[in-house]
Amino acid sequence: MHDEHGALHVEVLSAIPGRIRLALEKPITSEAPFLKVEGVRACRYNPRIQTLLCYYDKGRIGEEELISRLGAVYTGIVSTELLHVRRSEEEGFSMAPSGFLALACIGLDGAMTMMASPLTVFTRWLSAGATLAAVVEHGYQELHARGSFDPEVMSVVYLINSIGKPNGFRASLLAWIVTFGRHLIPRAPREQVYLVRRTEHAVVLTPMAGSESERVFAGNILRSGVEAFCIWRKTHEPKAKDRMMRYFGIILLFAVGAGIGSVGAARLAGKTIWISCGLLLVSFALMFIREEIEENPAIEKDLAEIRQETREIDRTLKQELKEEREELHEELHEKLR
Repeated sequence: MHDEHGALHVEVLSAIPGRIRLALEKPITSEAPFLKVEGVRACRYNPRIQTLLCYYDKGRIGEEELISRLGAVYTGIVSTELLHVRRSEEEGFSMAPSGFLALACIGLDGAMTMMASPLTVFTRWLSAGATLAAVVEHGYQELHARGSFDPEVMSVVYLINSIGKPNGFRASLLAWIVTFGRHLIPRAPREQVYLVRRTEHAVVLTPMAGSESERVFAGNILRSGVEAFCIWRKTHEPKAKDRMMRYFGIILLFAVGAGIGSVGAARLAGKTIWISCGLLLVSFALMFIREEIEENPAIEKDLAEIRQETREIDRTLKQELKEEREELHEELHEKLR
């Protein structure tokens, strides 16, 4: 498992519809708490390798929701403030055999086209049919596993429209690249860090910004801002107010920047880019301006208090040493008499 400082680690070793296997960083005494999760039918814990195998009803609960709820149960057993989930089962290449078969048919069609072979009519239909079947199968597998499919699957519409036309080879190749091209690159595992919050009746996991996921930046900032606002309204903590102002300030600046860019693009066209360059130059210059301690009153106040305490301690020690010397001097005089 990857190291996330201060977080409890959970690794998804395998996940297929209806079954999931997790590797737990810290051991548990029983799998009974996990059986209370809605949709979970059975669980089996292996204490030797610290893995939890769960069977669930995929019609009642989705895979992502299941992982989140199992993680909430786990953090309720093992006390922690952060939960780190790693999807290692998604590493490596991920393409069905039909994708490779479609690529072979497209390659054969391309070779026949280059040789101006009369078999091109046959290979054109073969490549289109194999690619169509592979794309449809890919979309069905994603829909079955995740409940949705990637937008690139819609390239099948362009492919169907090109069947029997002179651009059939190009359409098959394009549809294959759009759908399967990214699967030729080994995928790194998805990782997510959750903030663990305990309420009176449940454990709530909140995804933290900055982790790899499909969340939108503005949505994260808005959610964090509203959360800080609610905390500030309830507790009136200065830190919560500071976070709220920071988050909403980012959203405001983002909106202002979008508005300036829109107006500038309409009036200045390509020259608008120089506005961004100017702002970036200012930001770059600010990086080299050394912050003075006096700019932060809180730090200056703390340092002043520390200096004052140090002076008082030094004065007290000197006074005590002086008194001890005087006492020793008096004792010495008495003995000499």
